[in-house]
Amino acid sequence: MKGYITKGIGGFYYVKTPEGIVECKPRGIFRKQKITPVAGDEVTLETENGAAVIAEIAPRKNVFVRPPVANLDVLFLVASTTQPTPSTLVLDKLAAIAVDKGVQPVIVCTKGDLAEAEFLRKAYERSTLPFIRIDYETGAGLDEVKQWIAGRLCAFCGNSGVGKSTLLKLLVGILSMQQGTLEVAGLAMQRKNLAAIRRKVGYIFQDSDSQLFMPTVAADVAFAAQNYGYPPEEVAARTRRALQQVHIEDCADRPVYRLSGGQKKLASIAGILTLDPELILMDEPSAALDPKNRRNLIEILRSLPCAMLIASHDLDFIYDTCTRVVLLHEGRVAADGPSERILQDGDLLARCDLELPLRFQRG
Repeated sequence: MKGYITKGIGGFYYVKTPEGIVECKPRGIFRKQKITPVAGDEVTLETENGAAVIAEIAPRKNVFVRPPVANLDVLFLVASTTQPTPSTLVLDKLAAIAVDKGVQPVIVCTKGDLAEAEFLRKAYERSTLPFIRIDYETGAGLDEVKQWIAGRLCAFCGNSGVGKSTLLKLLVGILSMQQGTLEVAGLAMQRKNLAAIRRKVGYIFQDSDSQLFMPTVAADVAFAAQNYGYPPEEVAARTRRALQQVHIEDCADRPVYRLSGGQKKLASIAGILTLDPELILMDEPSAALDPKNRRNLIEILRSLPCAMLIASHDLDFIYDTCTRVVLLHEGRVAADGPSERILQDGDLLARCDLELPLRFQRG
């Protein structure tokens, strides 16, 4: 069976195949050859002692050391108009590295509402590099970037009261727009489109008791598929698959009130998975979970094939689950970039009334 590695964690690798995500380890021969699999590797899986193993890694067309990733097609170079002031020297250097590795660099300009972006556009208009200017008021430029989000983990994080939950509820139509326009999954956020949007975008409440209302776990997980008119046999199949995806199939007949906090969170996620969403929005998913249930949730989120957008100020949880962070402060985007960079920038986090994740704090 062939597939490609989506991520590697603690010696385990998660390979996307036509049959779904497969957790596996590489054969020992790779360690002897000093070859380490990385995200993006195209691999062949075989079964040994009842478990899947990586038996072969296809030749790479490119590989980056930091972060470790192979076979990249496009590299987005995000630069803000201000705070911090962009450096064309750095952008040029990164673009040159990308081109040297056969990767298409794309310049993405943010914070156009805080300062003029024209100087950046002019700097690159004569080059062959695509240039995308993001306008957060009109949404211009977002559609050009959105197509690259699908299948990736993204995060919104910021201190309490910054508006993370409000943003997620607007995206799924739980709250109504007071002004302006909003487009989600290619559809205008209007009452006539809500059913179609909610079929593509699922929302996980911070308080699972606000989401679970049927007498048993199976009945609750099945509700969405039933509500959208799937035939009974299809509903049953989707329910079984969703419960298996979050590893609570043994809880199917259990009353909801007898679930632990972690199990309730997983049951909420399973109910969304029955509709095969393109995107799942999660509001503080790690809230009130003990360490064991928190770790279990992290591992399950890492294995899901759909895109996810997580609102949280649990920065350790974000670091463990997300590859990208959008940092919000006082109603504006304060930073947007890789989790490893944003979540290790103590000065940036302090300006946004946050602290470094515990793993990066000293003393």
